[in-house]
Amino acid sequence: MKNTVKTLTLVGALALTLLCAGCSNGNDSSSEANSADTSASDTVKTAEASDAGSKATAEASDAESKATAEASDAESKATAEASDAESKVTAEASDAESKATAEASDAESKTTAEAVKTAEAAE
Repeated sequence: MKNTVKTLTLVGALALTLLCAGCSNGNDSSSEANSADTSASDTVKTAEASDAGSKATAEASDAESKATAEASDAESKATAEASDAESKVTAEASDAESKATAEASDAESKTTAEAVKTAEAAE
């Protein structure tokens, strides 16, 4: 950007010099020189504004990328936590089911054993 500004400044200075050279030849070019100087100044200001706009756009893009990455990380973390919680609940339910099945099996075995004893005693 600095090179562009320098180049534009040099072009403006060259234009001003050429216009002033016409003044020394007896031509009245002072208004043309002022116009060229103003035009060069406007060109430099436009280039600087463009550079500032590009910088602002890049900063906004970087901020958006950072926000997107943070949101993605938060979503991944929440998903992992939900998955862990679901796994824990599933494991607890499986353990409870296994315990209930074992208790029912023990109760059935006890009832069967008592029924056998009762039947043997009745014979």
